[in-house]
Amino acid sequence: MSKVLRNAGGIRFPDKIADDLDANLRLLEGGEWERALNCCNRLTKSTTREIERQVAEHIRETFHGFGPKQSRNLLQALGLTRYEIPIDSRVTDWLNDFGFPVRLSSAALADPNYYDFVSVGIQALCAKCDIFPCVLDAAIFASKDGDGWTDTNIIY
Repeated sequence: MSKVLRNAGGIRFPDKIADDLDANLRLLEGGEWERALNCCNRLTKSTTREIERQVAEHIRETFHGFGPKQSRNLLQALGLTRYEIPIDSRVTDWLNDFGFPVRLSSAALADPNYYDFVSVGIQALCAKCDIFPCVLDAAIFASKDGDGWTDTNIIY
């Protein structure tokens, strides 16, 4: 697997990713599929911040190679979250420029407690603006991408 990842190019840590994929496949085949699906299926109905965080934490604590951001990336890619977003340097830079009341460090986001602290702040900001955090995340993402969004590459 690591050889395939290396040959694909542009992928950091191919050996670690290959090891994590192997370990996660073993977990899933060893009985984790049902528990993981049940956990994620909690998000298919109207949900809360707390439930989204619980599911993200289950993924982070159960699967190899998943930190706070990666667990939220997975859930967001599956279209299952509104409150829990993947927070990275793009988001912290925007919040720092915006005037977030605490100077944020993207390097500290690997710590789950710090990540939750920043996430709670983002959720409070979004509640005051009457938007979901996923909308803020999309706006920040689009604003940092420059003029790459055109009618020809947007799916309606």
